[in-house]
Amino acid sequence: MRSMPYIVNRYLLWGVTALCFLGMGVLSFLGYEMGPNAPTNITKIHPVSYVLLASAILNIFRIKNREAIFSGYRNNKPELLVLAVVIAIFIYLYLTGNLSSVSFIVDTLLCLVLLALNFRYYPETLKQGARKLCVRLILLNSYLAIGERLFSVNLFPIDSYFGDIFRSTALLGHPLNNALITLAVFLYVVSVAIPVWRKVYIMTVLFTALICFGARGSLYVSVLALLLLFIIPVFASRKLYFRKINKAHIMLLIGAMAGLLGYLTLNTTLGERLVEASFYDSSSEVRTQAFDVVNLDNIGDFLVAKSQNEIDTISYYAEVEIIENFFIVWVLKFGIIVTVLLLLVIYRLFCLRIPFSSRLKRYLVAGLLFLAAA
Repeated sequence: MRSMPYIVNRYLLWGVTALCFLGMGVLSFLGYEMGPNAPTNITKIHPVSYVLLASAILNIFRIKNREAIFSGYRNNKPELLVLAVVIAIFIYLYLTGNLSSVSFIVDTLLCLVLLALNFRYYPETLKQGARKLCVRLILLNSYLAIGERLFSVNLFPIDSYFGDIFRSTALLGHPLNNALITLAVFLYVVSVAIPVWRKVYIMTVLFTALICFGARGSLYVSVLALLLLFIIPVFASRKLYFRKINKAHIMLLIGAMAGLLGYLTLNTTLGERLVEASFYDSSSEVRTQAFDVVNLDNIGDFLVAKSQNEIDTISYYAEVEIIENFFIVWVLKFGIIVTVLLLLVIYRLFCLRIPFSSRLKRYLVAGLLFLAAA
């Protein structure tokens, strides 16, 4: 029989996992307005951030002695290093008078650290259960995306413009958010040792969802991940999991999946945006224009953070209305020095904490995720 703390921790972890799948559209439907329509500064921050912060505070109060503090420091150096950089960013922005429109720091950077700190020492059975729940939720999100694209109706619409061609929003809101989170789960699924039929089925569904989101970058990175993390190891790896896979059968399955996805893209409405936009369109232009904001001829001007007025002025003269590349946003908000430091500590955290035994696989997965995010 499970103990009460085990049950509480299990439901807390499941609850946090489920909250991560509530995008702006779903939260708006539930009466929690985020983004530009947020009635107060409180709702500009995602609910999961509050849950994680409360959990972290409770964990601090559970510390009983000095030795536990030192042990926590020794065992969580990568997480605490990211946390220190994030806190330093807040202090830096406050001292320079730029502490505005920074709720994204809480929902992305701070949440990243709190997730790692709060749940790292949970039993592996609990963490494995949360990963399975995450896969089920991304499948649900994908099914909704496919249904939305078939009927050209967003179940949970968001107040954002992303082109003239319909794109699914599903549970996670903006198509780019959907695509990046779908890719993250795809990287997990393609890397773990699960039955091949189930792996191919999940990958097919996620590929189809990426087509519905019209997310070319994440789609291309997913194809690259499939090649590097599965197809090549099937033929080259000596691990028992890959040696047991029938090479002819797997190539038949992959070929069938590729044929189905090609048909859906070229002959149905699901791939309308990918076909019409091809490799480069106005959406791609918006993202590449974001690099025009940073003048490489005067790179020294971007070593430190810019004020919001300066960012607005730079964007105006560069004729960029929306900056859709978060690396550029970080450079403008934090400066190049802090951005590079932040990227290094986050990449290091990912490489150390991604739940794969192979160091090469951890570095590769983290690199692919950063590539898609860029």
